[in-house]
Amino acid sequence: MTAVEPRAAGGIGDRLAGALSGLGSLRAEHDGVTTIGIPVEALEQATRTAAGVPGVRLADMFAADGEVTVLRLIWAYEADEPGYIVTETEIDGDEYPPLSEIAPAAFVEECEIYEQFGIRPADGKPLNRVMLPPHGGAELPTLGHRPAQPPADVHAPPSSAGRRSSSRSARSGRPAWRACTTAW
Repeated sequence: MTAVEPRAAGGIGDRLAGALSGLGSLRAEHDGVTTIGIPVEALEQATRTAAGVPGVRLADMFAADGEVTVLRLIWAYEADEPGYIVTETEIDGDEYPPLSEIAPAAFVEECEIYEQFGIRPADGKPLNRVMLPPHGGAELPTLGHRPAQPPADVHAPPSSAGRRSSSRSARSGRPAWRACTTAW
């Protein structure tokens, strides 16, 4: 007996692009990469949609500055035909919907984007320092505008099950802000 898993017409990428296009607008398709514009008010739902698809993962998240800061999320899928879906959201202001509770891989990116572009998740969750040293330090260049409130020397509580960043930093002798930038 041979068991075959039933699949809907089209691969994961096609189905995900269709679902996300319903929340925004298709901007481009080229060499296995689909780019979809998502309005800021639909960003949280788009993230839930993409994160909820088996076989899809958040591969990267970054921002680009111009007249308006653009937040880009890169979603990778490897089943069927491997490829990527890029969502682009224009952030007009200093906040965007919180994404790391939906896609935990976004947390470090949220920290870095705040340091570099001055925009942050709207939930007010403490963000770790990733690139900038604590206590001010040297004036380092940023890619966008500086945050209205510079990141304080705060540490977000660890959220990965079974690991405690504070115990690791204590064992390593490194300050906690430095331990968060080191791969486990």
